[in-house]
Amino acid sequence: MTIRLKANTGATPGDEKQPPQRLNRALHVLTIVSFFFPFATVKGCSGEVARSYTGFELIGKDLAMLLAGVLLLAALLFALSFRRRVLTTMRRGMVQAFKALLSALAIQATFVATGMTFLFYAVHVEIGFYLCMGSWFGLYLLSMNTAIRQVVLARKGCRESPPPFGLALAVLLALAHLLTIWWSEPNSLAEVMLGTLAGLSFAAPVILMAMLAAVRYRQGRPSVSGPS
Repeated sequence: MTIRLKANTGATPGDEKQPPQRLNRALHVLTIVSFFFPFATVKGCSGEVARSYTGFELIGKDLAMLLAGVLLLAALLFALSFRRRVLTTMRRGMVQAFKALLSALAIQATFVATGMTFLFYAVHVEIGFYLCMGSWFGLYLLSMNTAIRQVVLARKGCRESPPPFGLALAVLLALAHLLTIWWSEPNSLAEVMLGTLAGLSFAAPVILMAMLAAVRYRQGRPSVSGPS
């Protein structure tokens, strides 16, 4: 009988290799490509001739400088996607939640930069804007899906229930959002809904991070056992 000894690689059962990145990379590339297309067509109120601006042309204009950050972020995440590594369930969840947060930030920056740069003009968004926003939204959903699955796995591997850090943070963020709505006095229900969706896109990944931190906190404390 032959006995085969398996080498100890130092990986735990919860460790996972980085998943295939082809879809993520395609979305990063699509984000960069979108800057070659028209982002907005602008027309003055005095009957001026309408002019279209590509994403690259918008980068040099006031608030549109935010688009430079969006472009650099897409290029950075694309480069990092080629890095091969083995991550624990906890760390992978944190990374994916942070990527979702960055995607939400990129969506908000693209929206603000394109809409607020020509504040006193009639602005019609074009295909480049939709491609950029759609790519980041797809990346947000992919990252959130992976982060949620990692949170579920991490909680299953925790012997005792972790403290409700995520729930406490969710309550605080909800109260802060309600106070913001009350102070800002929105003009319509649509404005309230848009602000709520934007706030939720930022809050969701942060809450997942808090839930993972709660699991880490519980695992770092000695378990309480009853009398033998």
